[in-house]
Formats: sequence, structure tokens, C-alpha cells
Amino acid sequence: AMHQQMEKQEAEDAFNAAMARTQAGIQPNVNNSENLFTKSTYADLSAINEIIVPIYSAEGLSISFDTETKNEADPIPAGMQRTIAIVSHAAGHCRRHHIDLPPDDVGSQGKVNKTGVQAAGSTNEYARRYLSRMIFNLSTKDDKDGNKDKGAKGMDEQTRANFEEAIEIL
Repeated sequence: AMHQQMEKQEAEDAFNAAMARTQAGIQPNVNNSENLFTKSTYADLSAINEIIVPIYSAEGLSISFDTETKNEADPIPAGMQRTIAIVSHAAGHCRRHHIDLPPDDVGSQGKVNKTGVQAAGSTNEYARRYLSRMIFNLSTKDDKDGNKDKGAKGMDEQTRANFEEAIEIL
């Protein structure tokens, strides 16, 4: 039992060291996509992965995603979709992360604009992007909508509402 505990601690130490090196090696990425409605830019999942996958995989880390519909220990809020990220290290340690988001089935003007399947897929895509950014502390280095360094006060009304909604979700 003592030997197993030591191996477990060594695996966790290796994971933590790899994560520290990974985060030190990740540079901010560029927003490569634009939301035409809000006139804001963002980094899509492919741009994020282009930056982070080579760095974290070189450190023996991997990330996998799944969804969860029930969790007695950590209940999923009503109306939310839970996406899970499991970050694993070659030494055997893994860490689980999750985010709960509402289904992305309604557009900015409050009208249903997706089928249930499309909404689930869109929500999952958002969740994977947000989880990847949060896990590896990834930021972006450009801001094409003119609101750089102004915070919520420099945004138009709709963008500010979207920003505040996103902050509430996170």
C-alpha cells in the first residue's frame, strides 16, 4: 500500500511538472474567427488546438472529452449540458474538469435557431473550447472589435449582454 501511494504521488508530481512546463510554453493565440452578429472575434477550437496540442503532447499529456447526464456527487444544474475534460499524463495521473452550459439553441435575439442535435453539438464545441482555454490558461493576443482594454464599458449593448452572460456561465 505504501509503495502504491508513492507511485501515485510520483505520477501526480510528474503530471504537475508537465502541466507547469506546458503552460509556460503556451503563448497567447490569435482570434481567427468572427461572430458577425456581435462583431467580435474569437479563437475557434482548431486554432486553439494548433497552439496547445503539440506542446502538451510533447510533455506526455493528453486530453479527452465526454458528456455526462447524471452525477450524484456533483449534480448537473437543470437545463444544463455537462461536458467533461480528462487530462491524463503518461505517468498515469489524470485530472477531471467540467463545465455546465445551457444548450446553444437560441440566437442572440431569443429565437430558436437550431435543432436539438445541432444545439447539443454547438454547446459541446463551445464547452471543449472553453475547457481547453481554462485548463491550459490560454489567452488571445488580439481584439478586432475595438474593445481592447476597455472591459464591458467599451462594448455596445448587445456585446456587453453577451459578455455578462458568458461571465455568469463561467
